Amino acid sequence: MAGGIRLASDRKIIFIGLDGVPWDVVQNSRAFTAIKRIAERGRWGRPKSVPPSTFPGWTTLTSGVNPGKHGLFEFTSFKVVDGEVTTRINTSLDIMYPRIHEILTLKRLRSIVMNLSPSFPPIPINGVLISDWLSPRKFVWPREMSWLADMYVEKPFLARGEGFIKGVERSVKSKVEIAKALFEDEMWTLFLMIFSEPDWLMHRYYADIVASKGRPTKALSYISDFVRWVEKRMPANSVLVIASDHGMGTGEFIVRPNVVLANAGILKVKMGGPGEKPFKSAIELLHSKQYVGQSTPRGSISSFLASLLPHRLIRAVPRRLALKLSWVFGLHYTPMIDCSSSRAFMPDDFTYGIYINEATASFSYSRALVKIFARAFEKGALSWPFELLAPREEVYRGPFVRRAPHVVLVPRRGFELSSSLLGQPLEPMRVVGHTVDAILVFYGDDVRSDGAELENVNMCDVAPTLLYYLSLPVPEDADGQVLIDVFREEAVDQKLRRANYLTVWRAWRKARALRGRKP
Repeated sequence: MAGGIRLASDRKIIFIGLDGVPWDVVQNSRAFTAIKRIAERGRWGRPKSVPPSTFPGWTTLTSGVNPGKHGLFEFTSFKVVDGEVTTRINTSLDIMYPRIHEILTLKRLRSIVMNLSPSFPPIPINGVLISDWLSPRKFVWPREMSWLADMYVEKPFLARGEGFIKGVERSVKSKVEIAKALFEDEMWTLFLMIFSEPDWLMHRYYADIVASKGRPTKALSYISDFVRWVEKRMPANSVLVIASDHGMGTGEFIVRPNVVLANAGILKVKMGGPGEKPFKSAIELLHSKQYVGQSTPRGSISSFLASLLPHRLIRAVPRRLALKLSWVFGLHYTPMIDCSSSRAFMPDDFTYGIYINEATASFSYSRALVKIFARAFEKGALSWPFELLAPREEVYRGPFVRRAPHVVLVPRRGFELSSSLLGQPLEPMRVVGHTVDAILVFYGDDVRSDGAELENVNMCDVAPTLLYYLSLPVPEDADGQVLIDVFREEAVDQKLRRANYLTVWRAWRKARALRGRKP
């Protein structure tokens, strides 16, 4: 074509997501040798993922906007109304901004999308959509391809040890088998698939994977094999993108924000009865795949009696002795957050922040909370635990900032957050958890092949860059920039155009969501 510009229909994008993979694992583990080699022959970067969580991470990468615009801040939605907490898993309908495969559908271009969270309820696209591992049921769109769901192996939630690793291997192999068939047999402009298995394995076997030891490394090597397979079959005029939603690392210290809040008299603790909890935690909702709201349970008689005990007395009693005494007296010792009288709290370990109970404190109380945490830990010292400590309005931008925790807490590498009510605010403990250190790689004939690192790259840059490569308009309010330096000069000489996709996307999604519910 004149000027060397190729239309979107002539170009293709391959996006492979590696859940939880940081650069140090790519560089040191034999499990990801193919990714390391491709980065050395392309362009790569170190974007920061805030918050370092799966739902917001993938949504930011595929939308080009920060969580304040797309609406997802964690796995779950927390609402505190009059002291009662309602929790549920976030769904595809909680996403308030179009992702790249949806923009391509608006442009009548086909996509293959596998395991992109959150995918439930399914919103039909132009192409093939396969459920993610957190969906309450397996599905494939279009329905005439639903037989693929029978090949799809889910996460071995209840397995342990060797059984868990074997289950993860089966999960990887099933994804690869389906992906190869769709890659070769279907028409597509975007081929997007996410491997969740690195995150699953590193939470349990991080040290083994970094050291390239044992069966966990072998399970992940199947992903590298697939990347090599894709590299050999990349169509002409295509770009391969490899990215992660967050990183992973070993922590030497555990940080307990709720203990800080309790010591300051902001968080109130009560004693729960048998099985009683103030609300469903993220891990409970995820493992039970409960997508409906779960309200605060009412207290039992035993919990009422136990609640008369002051929290300082409870904390003074050794944990094992307290547990033993509680069972002897039938109180079933379970300290938990008293949501109705607490001014602020961290709901669970999956939450990167503090929620304010606006029935007892103003949302502007967040600045006071930041000062309390700054006093509790010595800023600038080696023991300072936070990568980010700030009111949500200073971190996120957009119409959905009010969905975020009022105070954003993101731990530094080497520290891990815990919502526990017992123990000290900061204690030595070896744990493996999420970090902000994500990866980003671009590779292909149109990509510069010098292996140079991209400076100041952002998670929001990915979607605008890929749309620009396809010669499509970039969303006019995208938070990311087009990474022109990724590409060879002669490959992208078209003018940058912008468009407002939101209005038509909202109407499209409403119609498609209704269509997707029909039997």
